[in-house]
Amino acid sequence: MTLTQAVDAVPGMPEEPMRATPDPLSIDVRRRVSALARTSRLLVAVDYDGALAPVDSDVHPDRRPLPEAVRALRELAELPGTVCAVISARPVRDLAALSRLPGEVRLVGAHGTEFDTDVSTDPSAHGKAEALEVLRGRVEATAVLYMGGGDGEEPVFLHLSGADAGVRVGDAGEPSVAAHRVADTPAAAQLLAVLAAERRSW
Repeated sequence: MTLTQAVDAVPGMPEEPMRATPDPLSIDVRRRVSALARTSRLLVAVDYDGALAPVDSDVHPDRRPLPEAVRALRELAELPGTVCAVISARPVRDLAALSRLPGEVRLVGAHGTEFDTDVSTDPSAHGKAEALEVLRGRVEATAVLYMGGGDGEEPVFLHLSGADAGVRVGDAGEPSVAAHRVADTPAAAQLLAVLAAERRSW
């Protein structure tokens, strides 16, 4: 009998406690999600590359969004008073082909100048931040959640105020004006799922 078998055979020996999995969402992020879930008109906007879809081409060469993120966006878009959008540097046509998101999720491409509603350039939108403001006005949002990864999202975070929430996805070593952070795209997907669950029960 080996030493391990002998220890296992001793009655009353306590089992090794299971290690708790660290929560990818901080307490501050969860509190902000709870507040967002209770706004009357919520706009959820997400950058495609880095927030919805991983940017690691070696691990995810097809650049598809995480299934759990797609599922959460679909659930959010089906809730009353909730509008979801993906804002990207990619053209709308590429976004539609890659993301395979339901029609309820708005697509804004070409750095925020191309909207899927009529696939045309909005003259008032000259970037992602301006496109977000156009969407905010169209849906009369009382609060906005914007998640993005990379330095290109910083101007969008600067446009957020009041009840809005900006979440930077990715390396915590990179400086950001976003009020909140999550480590990676799986954590971003979990944030969306938690938001959907809380808003559904509100």
